[in-house]
Amino acid sequence: MKTSCFRAAFPVAAIAMFILSAACSSPKQPASQNESRRLPLAYQFGGSGDKVEVVRPREFAAGRWEEVEIAVTISGHPLKTGDAVVLGVPFGFPPPVLDDPAAEGYLRVSGPSGVELAAEKSKTWEHFVWIRVAGGALNPGDRVLVRYGDRSTGSPGVRPFPQAQAAAFWPVFRESEMPVLSQYSALTRVRPGPMTGLRIHLPAVARPGERVLLRAVAQDAWGNPPDISCLAAVVNRAVCEGLPETIRLRNGTGTAEFPAPPSGVIRLVVREEASGFEAISNPMEISESGERLWFGDLHVHTELSLDAGGTLDEMYSYGRDIAGLDFAAASDHQTAVRGIATGTTHHGSNPCFRLESMPERWAAACDAARRFNTPGRFVAFAGFEFAPNGFSGHRNIYWPDDFPPMIEAEFPGENRFSPAVLRQLALEQRLLVIPHHPAIAWQAGIYDSGDEITYGDLPDESQPVVEIYSKHGTSEQLNSERPLRGQVVGHFASDFLEQGHRFGFIGGSDTHTANPGSPLREGPYSTLRFRAGLAGVWADELTRESIWKAIFARRTYATTGPKILLRFSVGELRMGEEGAITGPRRVRVEARGEEPLILIEIVKNGRVIGRWDALRPLLDVVFDEEDAAGAERDVDYYYARVRQHDGERAWSSPIWVVSRRPAG
Repeated sequence: MKTSCFRAAFPVAAIAMFILSAACSSPKQPASQNESRRLPLAYQFGGSGDKVEVVRPREFAAGRWEEVEIAVTISGHPLKTGDAVVLGVPFGFPPPVLDDPAAEGYLRVSGPSGVELAAEKSKTWEHFVWIRVAGGALNPGDRVLVRYGDRSTGSPGVRPFPQAQAAAFWPVFRESEMPVLSQYSALTRVRPGPMTGLRIHLPAVARPGERVLLRAVAQDAWGNPPDISCLAAVVNRAVCEGLPETIRLRNGTGTAEFPAPPSGVIRLVVREEASGFEAISNPMEISESGERLWFGDLHVHTELSLDAGGTLDEMYSYGRDIAGLDFAAASDHQTAVRGIATGTTHHGSNPCFRLESMPERWAAACDAARRFNTPGRFVAFAGFEFAPNGFSGHRNIYWPDDFPPMIEAEFPGENRFSPAVLRQLALEQRLLVIPHHPAIAWQAGIYDSGDEITYGDLPDESQPVVEIYSKHGTSEQLNSERPLRGQVVGHFASDFLEQGHRFGFIGGSDTHTANPGSPLREGPYSTLRFRAGLAGVWADELTRESIWKAIFARRTYATTGPKILLRFSVGELRMGEEGAITGPRRVRVEARGEEPLILIEIVKNGRVIGRWDALRPLLDVVFDEEDAAGAERDVDYYYARVRQHDGERAWSSPIWVVSRRPAG
C-alpha cells in the first residue's frame, strides 16, 4: 500500500411471570423464601408441598465461599422405603458432589432417628440430588437436613457464580410427582461483593449543546453494583461547561445531565471520594449532523432458557442502567416455538423443565421487550435462539414488533427442524436472523464437523450480520485470538466471505446470567471463557425501526466489550456498503478507544494489506492510506481490525468494492 496521509490525536407473560419479573427487578431487596408468586414460569408447581428452607446463610455474597445448611420439611403423604424427594441447587451454584469429601459442593444428608437415607446423583441433571428412603419412612413434619459444601470433611464449601441474583431458586419435588415441583421451593438472594471500582458511561455521539446523560456505576470485582451510597467527583470538569462537581450514587448508581460542548471528543474522569477509585468514560464525539452510534447486546439468556438464570427485568435493567447500553434483547432458547418436545437432557437443566410452557414464556419475553422499549432512551427487541437438533448451527431470530406470532413446530412433539422452516419464515415475516459462533464445536480441539453453521442454508438478505465475537470467543478465522473452545475448519466468518457472501459483523455476549455488557470474564460453562462482546450500530435515531434498518444496511461493528468508537470507509463507500469507486481506493479508519490504541489493521480479501502499529499508544487515531494495488477480483472486500493496549478489540463490517460486474 502507498501511504499518503496519517494523523493521530490525543485530546484532553403470563401475569405470573410479569409479577415475578417485577418482584425480582431490584437487587436491593432480599427475596423471602417460599413465596410461590415469585417462582419461575418455566416450571409446574403443586404436588405434596414439601418445603425447602435455606437455614444458613440466609443470603449469599457473590464470589464468597460458604457452607450451606438446608432443611427439607415433609408435607402431605409419607415417603416410604424406596421413595425419594429430590433437591436442586440454583443455577450458577456448583453441582453437588457425593463421592469426594474434599470437593467443592460435597453434600451430606441426615434424617430423623430411625430413618435411613441414601443420597444419589442423576447422570443427566448435575444440579440435583435424589434423597431416597433406604429404611423406615419420612412422615409429615419430619425434616431432612442437608449440608452442602460440608467443611467438616475438608470441602472448601460452596461458591455461587459471582453474578448477583435477587432470587436464586432451590427447587424440590417428589420423584413420584415429577414433573411437578413443590410450590414451597426456596428463593435466596446473592448480593454483590464490596466495591472495587467504577464504570463511567457517556453517549457515543452527541450534538453540540444537546443535554447528555453521564452515568456513574460502582462495581464489585464481577461487575455487580454494590448496595452503597457514595459521592463521586468529576475530576476534569474543565473539558466542558456545565458539568456537575459531584454525582450522588445511590444503590451503586448515579446520573447527571450536562450540555455537550460545541465540538471535539471528550472523556470524563470520575473519582469516588471515600475510596479514591477512579475511572475514565468511553469517548463521546460531538458531531453537528449525521448518524449516531448506539451500543447494545442482542444475545442474552435469562431464566427462560433451560441453561441460564436471572429474570427478564433484571436483564434489561442491568443492560440499561448498569452497563449503559442503548439496546438489548432476550434471546432465550426456543421460546417462540410452539409444540416442541417436553423433555430435555441438558446437564444444566431441571428435569421438570416445561417446554410445553413456551406460549407463556414467549408472552413474558415479548411483554418485557415492550415494557422496556422506550424510543430515545432504550430499545428492546423480541427474539429467541433457534438451536434445535437436526439443524446445523445456532441462529438468533428477532422481530421489530411487540408480539410476533409463535412458530409451529415442524415435527410436533420433537425438538427437530430443517432449514426450510427459517427460509419460509423469512419469506412470510419481517424478521432478522443472526448466526453466531458459526464454527463452534463443544469439545476442545479442531474438527471437520461439530455444531457449525452452513451460511448458505438461508439467503444473505435474511442474515445481514454475523456475530463475530461473544463470550465463547472469536469467530473471525481459525485460531483467532480468544479462540472458540472447539473449532470446525471451514465455517468461520472469513470462510463465508471468501465464498462470496455479503454480511456485516456484530458482537454479543451469549451471557447465560442475564448481565449484558458486564465486564465479568467468566461464565457458568467452560465454553463461556471471555468478556462479553458488544454491537456498535450507526443509526439515525434510537428507535426499533432505525436500529433495524441500520443492521440490515450492515452499518454495524463488533467489539470485545469496550465502547470503541469506530468509522471505516473505502473511497466514498462506508462500512457495510457495496459499490464501485471513482478514483483511488483510499482506505480510512477513525478509531477512538476507551484505552490507548496500539494496532489498526486493514484486511483485504482475507489478508492484511495495511497496518498502523504504534510506537506510542494513542487514544484517538485516524489512519488514511491508499490501496495502490487496486482491483484484485471482480469484487474485493475490505474490513478493519482495531486493538487497544489492554488487548480488547473491534472489527468493522466489511465494504465490497466492485470493479466490474460478473457476467450474467
